[in-house]
Amino acid sequence: KIKINDVYNFDEKFSFPTILPKNINSEMNSVFNRLFSADNAFDEYVCYYEIIRLLSLAANEKEQPLSPYIEQVLRYIKDNYREKISVEDIARHAHLSSSHLFAAFKKQMSVSPICFLNNYRMSIAAQLLQGTSKPVRQISEEVGIDDAIYFNKIFKKHYQMSPTEYRNCYITKAR
Repeated sequence: KIKINDVYNFDEKFSFPTILPKNINSEMNSVFNRLFSADNAFDEYVCYYEIIRLLSLAANEKEQPLSPYIEQVLRYIKDNYREKISVEDIARHAHLSSSHLFAAFKKQMSVSPICFLNNYRMSIAAQLLQGTSKPVRQISEEVGIDDAIYFNKIFKKHYQMSPTEYRNCYITKAR
């Protein structure tokens, strides 16, 4: 089995076609010919990585069903993003320890619970900046962040511009 980052088995994350597409199949045959004629370990490893690359081009990522705990956490975040929420609050709601929640959430969602919460808040804030003339401070509070400086910092990290710049950019594009 091939493992990705020493964690995920390649065939657990991807499904592969029974027959490779023509262009990939011809490349694969060429790589196997090089592999069978390789006379040193370095050339063999180059071929192995090329095989993995070609397989990943033909592969389709499998949809991993979310665990019931993670679905419950996502619902909780989406229903309560306006409130002050900590990892402990989320874990308590899901009846998990904070460390177990963090590990399970990160494994399934590829980000931490707080990062997801902040990303969700920023997406709502962006919609409000685009669709309303509410002051940035009010939008910050509506998405659950009372500290305007912290809100600006997270927003800028997420969108590479301040909330005001974002709104002005959107207004300019709308004209």
